[in-house]
Amino acid sequence: MANITMYGDCSKKSIITGSKNIADGVRIWKTATFAVDSDRFTAMRLGIRNTAGEEKQQTLALRVKADKSIFFNCRIEGNQDTLFAQAYRQFYRSCVILVKPSLPGKPTVVTAHGRRDRQQTTGFVVHHSQVEGGYLEGNKGLSNWDVFTHKQGTIEDGSNGDTANDHYHRYMEDIELMHSLGVNSYRFSISWARILPKGRFGDVNPDGVAFYNALIDGLVQKGIQPFVTICHYDIPHELDERYGGWLSPEIQKDFSYFAEVCFKLFGDRIKFWTTFNQPNLSIKFSYMDGFYSPGRCSEPFGKCALGNSSIEPYVAGHNIILSHANAVSVYRNKYQGKQGGQIGIALSITWYEPFRNTTIDLLAVKRALSFGASWFLDPILLGDYPTEMREVLGQSLPKFTSKQKNRLQSTKLDFIGLNHYTTCYVKDCIFSPCEIDPVNADARVFSLYERDGVPIGYSQASNSNMTAKDFTNDTGRITYIQGYLISLASAIRKGADVRGYFVWSLLDDFEWNFGYTLRFGLYHVHYKTLKRTPKLSVDWYRKFLTGSLLRRKFRDESQLHKFNSY
Repeated sequence: MANITMYGDCSKKSIITGSKNIADGVRIWKTATFAVDSDRFTAMRLGIRNTAGEEKQQTLALRVKADKSIFFNCRIEGNQDTLFAQAYRQFYRSCVILVKPSLPGKPTVVTAHGRRDRQQTTGFVVHHSQVEGGYLEGNKGLSNWDVFTHKQGTIEDGSNGDTANDHYHRYMEDIELMHSLGVNSYRFSISWARILPKGRFGDVNPDGVAFYNALIDGLVQKGIQPFVTICHYDIPHELDERYGGWLSPEIQKDFSYFAEVCFKLFGDRIKFWTTFNQPNLSIKFSYMDGFYSPGRCSEPFGKCALGNSSIEPYVAGHNIILSHANAVSVYRNKYQGKQGGQIGIALSITWYEPFRNTTIDLLAVKRALSFGASWFLDPILLGDYPTEMREVLGQSLPKFTSKQKNRLQSTKLDFIGLNHYTTCYVKDCIFSPCEIDPVNADARVFSLYERDGVPIGYSQASNSNMTAKDFTNDTGRITYIQGYLISLASAIRKGADVRGYFVWSLLDDFEWNFGYTLRFGLYHVHYKTLKRTPKLSVDWYRKFLTGSLLRRKFRDESQLHKFNSY
């Protein structure tokens, strides 16, 4: 049978809809809005929606029968039974699958029938979040994300992070939740606009300093080690307005100033600093695809009012790399000796395998890796961009001066944070059509990036449950976390110097452009009352941390510490 490929402009614009009214008892797959029967099926940027009301008991959005099915940037919505994929090999990347219960007591289902094969697995990939709230309280300035989320059409559910989880007022309650879990560390970021509302062009905000002092002191008093990220996507809106944010080299001065303020004010208690959280991912979303602040892009990547997707991501990335180096230099020369802390960077890691064992596919793997974490790691560790990036981008890729290269090579990292979500098959696609097949995480990633003797701090995203009714029974999350801990232990056995694992996340939260449509927390948050309610995963994780049978599986891994973060 034929191979079928379907492309759309956007999963929210190119939507296949249907509302079949089928009585309960009819086989689920016969109720599908859209059905495919082929050898291979690929869908990109499509929405598939069953619009039958919640009173219907059989409402399937998509049914696929294929040897291999691939979904990329797709959105599948239905009530009760959303997706029925009867395929040997199923791959999902950057997809949203929304399942709503049709009737009280009826289960919600995502059904996948396939063969068990280590090389042919199914995975979902989503992104990250914000919890603080209090966006104008305590003399905080506007951040770029404050402005971005208030623009119509930028956030999936039309929400913003003005209140989020109200961590700004409820941080002591959240510290108690962590303490009750038994975690020994907590990774959080400092709002640049709360400390320096106008960047280096204004004064330090004492109210912002007081808040973070109280948070840090509260953690330390409970025996919880703070791990601080200096920049997790957001910058003061003032800097975007004044000179274009990360597109201007001026921001290097601002970031160095902000980092030093943080070292000076909090470094007596903070022993682990991360300069940036996965900038290699956020820069693409901000300046290539345009769905992160400031929302800049150009065709064929997207249709934004402003931007150049072929140039701006690399200009912004260049400024981040140099900002990182400057901050590390300041810490090394002025603060590390007396404060005794460590400093590193966290990057998003995707591992690639050749689709075929051919020379051109092996070269494609090298290109793919070079545009991933190596985009930032090579300059930071080796002093320049990967050769493959230079060959592909030419003059579009900025160049480092000799002085900058020397600074990069003289500011070595104490650790690297890895946020690992997926593994992909890659084929050469310069002259041929491409398919990318994500598979589950492989422990080889950790050994691969143990570079120049730099230890690895491992930060892992959790999976999401969609509805409030799911929060009491998130068994899938338990399986997910346990699987990654097993993989991590395997990497340590093979010799990787892995120092820690952070679960994403403590609380349900504001998930960037997804708003509040995804729930990653171990604790469910009711966004009207802001009540925190433990999910099943809380009890499992507490038992793991305090010596249950699950923990004994990892006893031989003396270096494996358990961390929890948002």
